[in-house]
Amino acid sequence: KAMNEILKDQSLMCPPCEKFKKDFQSDSYTYVNIHEKNDTFQTLKKTLEKVANQVLNDKAKLLASLIQHNHSGKNQGIAWHQDIDPSLVKFEAYNFIIYPEDCYEKSGPLYFVPGSHLGKKLPPGDGYDHLPGQVMIIPKAGDLIILNCKTFHSVPRNNSNISRFSINMRFRHTSSNPELLTVGIYRTGRCDYSGKINFDDDNAKWFLSDSFKYQPANINLIKEC
Repeated sequence: KAMNEILKDQSLMCPPCEKFKKDFQSDSYTYVNIHEKNDTFQTLKKTLEKVANQVLNDKAKLLASLIQHNHSGKNQGIAWHQDIDPSLVKFEAYNFIIYPEDCYEKSGPLYFVPGSHLGKKLPPGDGYDHLPGQVMIIPKAGDLIILNCKTFHSVPRNNSNISRFSINMRFRHTSSNPELLTVGIYRTGRCDYSGKINFDDDNAKWFLSDSFKYQPANINLIKEC
C-alpha cells in the first residue's frame, strides 16, 4: 500500500531523461526521497538506520531513499555501475535494498561482483555485458540485501510481463561529505545525480563526459573523505 502511494505521486519520480538512457543505458523509473512523504517509509528508515549503525559503528546517516521500478514489457534495466565514485570517498556507504515482491530471472535478478568495492575500477564497455566473477541473485519478497555502494552491480533489462520493484535506503558514514557522494560510475562514464551542473536537456539531471572531474568547493574535503 505504501509503495503504491509513492508510485502514484509523479512529483517524486525523476523525469525520464533520454540523454541518461542513451549515455548510461539505464531507464528504470526512480522515485526519490520516499521517506519524507510516507509514514511507513519513515518507520522503515528508522529501522534500517539501527542496522546501518551496526555496520558503520554508530556513525550512519541516511544519504538517499528511493524506489526503482522496472516496468513490465518496457525492457527497462539498470546497467553496470557503482553508486558512488570510490576516488572521491574514503569512508564506506551502504545500499540497503528491500524487495517487496518476488523477482525472477526474466524480470530482473541482481548481478554483482564480489570484492569489487576493494579499490577495483569498473571497466569501460557495454552496460550489460558479462563481467568476470559476476554473481546472480534472484531476490524474493521480503529479502534485504546490504550492498557496499562501491560494488559493481546491475539489473538486466526486464523483458517479462512482471514488473520489478526495489526499495533502496542508502546510508553514509557521518564523517563523509554528502556532496562527494552524488557522482556514480557507469561503464560508459561518470554521472552527477545532484543536478548541480547546467545541462542541455530539458529537465535533465544527468551528465556524461570522459574528462569530467568533480570539483567540490573545498578540495581538501576529498582528503577528509
